[in-house]
Amino acid sequence: MQKARLLAEPAREGLPGYDPPTLNIGCSGWFYWHLKGSFYPTQMSTKDWFAHYAAHFDTVELNAPFYSWP
Repeated sequence: MQKARLLAEPAREGLPGYDPPTLNIGCSGWFYWHLKGSFYPTQMSTKDWFAHYAAHFDTVELNAPFYSWP
């Protein structure tokens, strides 16, 4: 069904005023110890983790602002 629908719809690319949607890929944070050695280099300092993360992803989700500080 999906393939038939896509074939039946006219192609939108190239039409005036058509902007394809933006897709941002990221994680729900960057400070995860279990990623050391697999995503973060083993010898990398934790203070450099965010810069390393930002070099690979264009977004990050932080949910801390939704909680009150103790």
